[in-house]
Parts: sequence; structure tokens; C-alpha cells
Amino acid sequence: MNINTTEIMFPSLKKLPDVTCEQSIDAAFSLPDYYPEVSKILKCIAEINVQTRQVRDGRVEIGGQAVLTLVYSDGDNSVNSFVHNCPFTKSLQIEGTVDGAFVSVTPKPGLINSKATAPRKLEVHGSFTMSVSVMLLEHQKLLSSAGCDGLYTKVTDFDYAEPSEPVTKSVFIEDEISLGNNKPPVAKIIRSSASAVVTDCKTVGNKAVVKGDVRICILYCPAGNGRPILINEQRSFSQIIECDGLCEESKCECTANAVSLELHPKTSVDGEVRNIGFECKINIDILSFKDAAVSFVTDAFSSDCQIDAETVTVAAERMEETVNENYVCKKSLDFSDGALGEISDLWCRSFVDYASCDGRDILVKGTITIWILGSDKDAAPCLIERSIDYEYRYTVEGEGEIRCSPKVSVAAVNYSQNSDGGVDVAVELNVSATVFSAVTLKALCKVSEVEGRPAGKDDETAVTLYFAEGETVWDIAKKYYASPQKICAANEIEDSETVCNKMLLIPNN
Repeated sequence: MNINTTEIMFPSLKKLPDVTCEQSIDAAFSLPDYYPEVSKILKCIAEINVQTRQVRDGRVEIGGQAVLTLVYSDGDNSVNSFVHNCPFTKSLQIEGTVDGAFVSVTPKPGLINSKATAPRKLEVHGSFTMSVSVMLLEHQKLLSSAGCDGLYTKVTDFDYAEPSEPVTKSVFIEDEISLGNNKPPVAKIIRSSASAVVTDCKTVGNKAVVKGDVRICILYCPAGNGRPILINEQRSFSQIIECDGLCEESKCECTANAVSLELHPKTSVDGEVRNIGFECKINIDILSFKDAAVSFVTDAFSSDCQIDAETVTVAAERMEETVNENYVCKKSLDFSDGALGEISDLWCRSFVDYASCDGRDILVKGTITIWILGSDKDAAPCLIERSIDYEYRYTVEGEGEIRCSPKVSVAAVNYSQNSDGGVDVAVELNVSATVFSAVTLKALCKVSEVEGRPAGKDDETAVTLYFAEGETVWDIAKKYYASPQKICAANEIEDSETVCNKMLLIPNN
């Protein structure tokens, strides 16, 4: 018996188990001469920027820098800050990783200790963790058809989201912020940050047109003895990114992360700083999918001989919906001990500690770290750090198991001091996720003949009477090595997948 087969290559994204690693921070540096000497360290804040992620020779290579912002007071009780960058590289051996895999990294700073060993010399020690996720685009060989005399096959038609090769692209934005005439000139910058968000992603041919906004935040002290002033500026960006496998029908899961920010204060001819140039690097990640259909063989048997059928597990997914919600987390912070008097600035950052999909429910638990810069009851400068927990739940309509990787960012923060001396904080979080329904199927990748008649094949009886109890015609035909089509015709049944609970005639030839 010569079995004629047709093969297809079925693409799917395989997610490897996440790996968490730790990276130490050890830095010793000196303040430049034009910086005031350190009287008291208020806080050292670490921000982890992952700039490169790649797989080389089966190992995950991660590169970036820990940006240390040292906020301190000088002998005049004035607030100052100094930024020191600590580059790092991390190489990880993650089982199953191959070249070309898509790597995502979620960093989270840990405990940071800082001390002044001299008025201008400082040491910083600490660590941070990185959760590393690896996704592989795999192609499995499946049988779409198999045929010869006496061979019967079950073919499944399946609609799924066909993934394309993940793409990462870096974008650099250079621009200038002008204070105008309504703000005093800059004496010194206390802190700065950048965040990026994708506002639109469209496909044109094999290219993705990505539009978004980068938000720049700068806190500075004005010339003289005025209170710190906060600047919030927004700039738009647009980038055309070529993606293999992309088409007009593709749907993209697109995210943007600001991974570096450099400020360049510009002094005018009169000696004032009213313009600040900046350069921001943004990493854009694109995972694209398109609706597709496939037919493959899920079962086979022969009425004439024994066969050897090799099966594989097919993990396919369908895109169900996109979650994009704002969730407000409120908390009252107690400062009845007098640790906080006046607030100059309050900002925060969110971290996802745990995310899961239980059935159709999405659960995200995380932490919001809040920093408050101001002065205490004695008018001495202070920088206070507090953490609050949040929990977000969302139910996806429908049935079956789902998968998603929720992303949480701070959309806005509002605060007010209450009558008890505390601070009421409301943090608006943006939760976004592309939800997939996960389906696992068995499919045939190879079928071949084995010599010998099928065991249990009845060659003597023309018809067998069989009482079916919750069985499909296909299962019964396979049990008796009979034709499913003949069983359907003999019993006036339309489809071999029909579940039967009655007496059936089984033609054996």
C-alpha cells in the first residue's frame, strides 16, 4: 500500500518558562567641582533601563544601565541631585532558547543603599531583579491529507491567529523644550523621566506604521530661592517598520518603552537657561498576527493493513479581544509624625508582581512606588518613599482557557494634603493586554504502513449489530476497521462526528 501524503508547516508561538535573575549595583563616584558638597543624602533612586535584548549562540544577552539619581541637600539646606549611570550586561542560559527568539525583560529595582564617604565622594550598593521571557516562532510539520485504498482519515478545519516573526525597532527623538516667558530660568535640574505609549498601529503592505507619544517630565529649581517647578511635555513620534509576514489583514500587538533620556540645558547669551534639549531612545516591540485557516489530519486508520501514525501536539491560538482600561488606585498616606510638611513634587512608578489567567479571569497584582519631595515640619528638605499594593481583575466573555501578558503603566497621579497632615493619593493605571484563547490539539505528522492485517478485523461477517452509547461514528468505525461513510449511509446519519445512542448496522466490507 502506497500512502500519498501532503504536508504543511504550521507556525505557532511557544513561550518558554520565565526566568528571574538578579543583578548587583556597585558604584563609587565623585561629584564634579561645580556641584555643592553633600550635607545629607535624601534618597538614591534607581531606574533600570534595558536597552538591548538578543539571543546569541543560544544564550540570552541583556544590556542596559542602572540610572542612579542621588538627591541630597547641601550646607544651605538646598535640594540638589546628581545622576550616575551604571552600565550592565547579563548573559543567561535558558533551556530551549534558539537564535532569533523574541526576548522581553521586566526589571524591578531592589533595595539601594548609599553613603557619602567624603563631601564629594559617594558609594552606592544594591541590586535589581529582571524577569526574562522568551518566545519562539516554531514551525511544525503536519499532514494536511493522506490517501490510499482502505485508508480513512479525520481532517479538522481550524481557524487561528497566525503569528509572524517578532520585530524590535529603536527610535531616537531629539527636540527642545522651551520654558517661555511665564516660567523662571533653570538653576538646576532635580529629576527627569520619560515614558512612551503607542497610540496607533496600522499595517500598509508588509510595513507597520506606528504612532505614539513620548512624555518628558523635568523637575527643576529656578534661579533664586523659589520652589521646584515641574515641566510636563509631550512629543509625538511616527515610525514605519518593515515586518516579514505582515499584510493588510494583520493585527499588531505593539508596545513602546523609553529606555534612555539625555538632557542638554542650553545657556543663552544673558547666562539664563530657558531651553532644554533632549534625546530620548524608544524601543518598539511588534508581535503581529493574522486570521488564517488550516486543515490537518487528526486521526487515521486502515481497513486493509496496520498503520503507524505519529502524532504531535499543536498549540494554536485565536485573538479574542484587546483590553485597554484605566484603573484608579487610591490610598491615604499617614504623616502624622511630622515627617512631611510641604510637598514640592510627587511621582510614582508601577510594577507588576504577579499576573495570571484563571479560566476567563485576568488577575494582576502589583506595587506602586511613590516618591514625595518636599520639606518636613522644620522646613528641612526631605524625599520620602512609600509603596502601595494594587489588584486588578478583568473577566473575558466566552469559553475556554485564555492567555495574555498584561502591561501596566502610570497614566496620571493626583494628590492632596488632608487635614490630618497626610496625603491622599489617586494613581490612574493603564492596563493593556491582547487576549488569546489557547487551544491544544493532536495532529498527525507522519503515517506509514505496517505489514499485517489489522488485529480484530472481521473478514467473515458482512454486517455487525452494535449498540452505541455516546460514541461518534468515527470512533465506532475505527474500532471495527470499517468505512465511516458506509456506516453513515447504512444508518441514515449525515456526519461521522455525530454522537450516537442507538443500535447501528456496521458494514464490514
